[in-house]
Amino acid sequence: MDEWVTALKGNASDDESIRRQIREAKPHDLVDACFTNNGTVKIAETQVYKGATQCNALYPAFSTPRMVAGEPLANDVLKCHLKRRRPVEYRVRFTPAEEAPG
Repeated sequence: MDEWVTALKGNASDDESIRRQIREAKPHDLVDACFTNNGTVKIAETQVYKGATQCNALYPAFSTPRMVAGEPLANDVLKCHLKRRRPVEYRVRFTPAEEAPG
C-alpha cells in the first residue's frame, strides 16, 4: 500500500484523470492472495466465496446470518426490506401465541 500511495503522490499530473493515475500507480505484484498456514508461501489467486481454490482450502469461507437471510454477497445492504410475516411460508407450524403480533 505504501508503494502504491508513494507512486501516486509522485504522479501529480493535471492532464490525466484520477482513475487513470490510480490504476497506473498500482504495483504490478499487488494481487489477491493468501499465505500458507506458516506464512512462508504466498498463493496469488482471485478471492472467491465458494470454490475449489487453494486459499479456500486453507481458509474456508462461511456464511453469515445476514447471507442466510438473503443478503447478497456484496454486503452492501444497509437496511433489509421488511415484509409482512406469513406463517404459511415456513416449514414449521407456529402456535397461536407465536403467530400473534408482538
